[in-house]
Amino acid sequence: MRLAACGLALALLPERGLDVAEAWLDGVQLAWLSGSGFHGVEWGGGLLTTCGLQNVGAASEGFPLHGRYHRRPVQLLDRGPSHVRALARDGPFRLERELSVEASSLSLLDVTENVGLRTEQAPVLYHVNIGPALWSDGGGVVVDGLREVVPRDVDAEAGRASWAVPPEPANAPERVFEHLFEPAGGWGAVTVRNGRSGLELELRWRTAELPRLHQWVDPKPGYEGFALEPANCSVLGREADRAAGGAPTLDPGESRETRLEIRASRLSG
Repeated sequence: MRLAACGLALALLPERGLDVAEAWLDGVQLAWLSGSGFHGVEWGGGLLTTCGLQNVGAASEGFPLHGRYHRRPVQLLDRGPSHVRALARDGPFRLERELSVEASSLSLLDVTENVGLRTEQAPVLYHVNIGPALWSDGGGVVVDGLREVVPRDVDAEAGRASWAVPPEPANAPERVFEHLFEPAGGWGAVTVRNGRSGLELELRWRTAELPRLHQWVDPKPGYEGFALEPANCSVLGREADRAAGGAPTLDPGESRETRLEIRASRLSG
């Protein structure tokens, strides 16, 4: 299944929560792809992987790494050349997703409802995976309103000074950072630019529901993964979020809207 408009084309995964696999701007691949494909048990990457809806990050309390939503099939409700709307279930949650493409931008609206009988922990993280057309020599990241970069652990601490540029490929552990930032007008924004390829990708998200931003970097040669991750939770798992206080929840019958936008463009000049 594909959506396309104004030079932006997306391959969608209805068998995986209506996430986004490949993404092209004028034929150039924007997404990071793991090489595993999208039909086996391994994670294939792709422009967007939705993590949740019952666990995000480390496996916790019987839930796997990043939860199970991204392996749930959807029921299509409406479909056109540049938009699609679908419904998915994950445990006690019902999620209705709308994707639309216009003027080289992808807009996502998720409405998640707790259809169960009790209050449920409801973490979500949008794993936006950006490929070597942007994250390679000549590339860099700018987080609007950035106040502080917080490494997840000692492995990330080693890369704190150079978090904004692609590292040299190395057989080293992954690095995960959290970016503390001040939103503008209720929205967060981060931009990846590459002067060599002449490409730019801007990610925006509504911060009322997604107040946090994580970054994932895996420098292993031949893998070289990179993602920016708006979220409402940590990446340490549901048990750690409860222990820290303030774990996101939804009461029975309660719903939330999450919105994000991804815009790709050519740099002028």
